[in-house]
Amino acid sequence: MAGLAPPERNVSVRFWLYPPMKNKHQVNIVKNLFPEGLVCSVFPSRRYLNQVLNSSPEPVKILYGETYDSFGITVDSLKYYFSLAILVKGLKKQGIASKATVLIADRAATMNPSVKDRDSLMAEGQRRKEYFQRLTLIYHLPVEFVLMSNYAAQTNLEVKCLEVQRLIEKSPKAARLVEKTVLINKIKQERSANFRYAAEAIAVSNGFDIKIGPPREIYYDKVSTLIGKPYCGIYLKPTFPLGQNFLFYLQNPEIEKFGLTPYKAGSNKLQDYRVILGKTTPEEVSTLVEKTEIFPSEEAASPTKDLLSIGQMAQVLLGERPERNEDIKKEAVSSFRRFIYEPLAKGGLYEQRI
Repeated sequence: MAGLAPPERNVSVRFWLYPPMKNKHQVNIVKNLFPEGLVCSVFPSRRYLNQVLNSSPEPVKILYGETYDSFGITVDSLKYYFSLAILVKGLKKQGIASKATVLIADRAATMNPSVKDRDSLMAEGQRRKEYFQRLTLIYHLPVEFVLMSNYAAQTNLEVKCLEVQRLIEKSPKAARLVEKTVLINKIKQERSANFRYAAEAIAVSNGFDIKIGPPREIYYDKVSTLIGKPYCGIYLKPTFPLGQNFLFYLQNPEIEKFGLTPYKAGSNKLQDYRVILGKTTPEEVSTLVEKTEIFPSEEAASPTKDLLSIGQMAQVLLGERPERNEDIKKEAVSSFRRFIYEPLAKGGLYEQRI
């Protein structure tokens, strides 16, 4: 079909570890931890991930970091929070201690020179932290939410950032890698700031053993290996807008390859095609899903399946077992309503109640 990405853009749709862990039961737990197709790749290797999970003398430290914009919290952010929770709980069953942290990058949210209301965006970070603390009670998330501003004050983050920036200045390879994390029309701006945003993301990640993030962050992680501080990156499938057909991806090849920024609802100005918690109603979700074309290829963009997997993870965290339904669109909408919208509304975390 015209407009579909070649297979090399998403080389894997299942989460495999190789070589196998010594405990056969443990292998099955990790392999089946996430819904099929949720994880697309691991860096630097599955072997290294295996070593981290089995040889760390202390609790394995796991990170997911996200910034934000003024449009609200996306359902796609839940994908990462839920993945962290499921990973921590799965590892605990196998006797592997771990600690998961979501870093709310309030500093990074105000770093762009085009940002106008910096004070409001910084305050939004605190509001989000309070929201997430209530979210953890609903879904029993063994996850700690931390503001970047607080984290930076308690660590030598500035020193680490300068170390990364010096590497980027001296290494053409590092510079090329961080450029790949930036939209083409933003490269000049980021270069003038000596890639401060990327340097901070890399410096923070160096303090953890495993990081979960979107596929584009592999370029951050490759830079980290150049300064001798590798950690393991687990990349979830890209986030795509709902309500689109294959022609949209023909016209937007960069989105087809990397998707949207999962935690920024206004990424690529497509906020009207995202599910925003507290704003997008179940009826609006149904309308968006109905307009979304489902491609037969497993390598193609599949926001409807992604929405369904998020709902299924929510269902598992609420103590229920997902059931299969042949109609993906109906199941995705139903799952969203039952396991995301209704629990959040009951907990006072949804502004619009239907």
